[in-house]
Amino acid sequence: FLLLMLLIPSALAETQQITIDMRNNQLEPSTIVLKKGVPAEITFVNHDKQAHGFGAYELEIVGRIEPGEQETFEIPTDKEGIFDFYCAIYCGRDHYDMGGTIIITDNPDKFSSETNTENNIPGNR
Repeated sequence: FLLLMLLIPSALAETQQITIDMRNNQLEPSTIVLKKGVPAEITFVNHDKQAHGFGAYELEIVGRIEPGEQETFEIPTDKEGIFDFYCAIYCGRDHYDMGGTIIITDNPDKFSSETNTENNIPGNR
């Protein structure tokens, strides 16, 4: 019983939740700072009339977001680093500008990020 009590708090860790708007072939925000070891989800909201994708190849995540839809992706936060992500579906002339960065770190305070304050990220205030 005591062992079970010790395991419960770690299982109930808060999830870092980020929302990224896809509008006019732009991503807002385009830089995300996450605390290493804390579960994380990024929700992409596609406001455009064409499909977009999410490709974070180093994190082994690829997905599709249909026009007017949103999709949520779990982000592994077990390894520290700076990871690029891109629109994974060709969406027009500005397609190659649709990209961003996910920073996973033990010390998110060393990165300036209004994004995380706005998106209610635990430990990043």
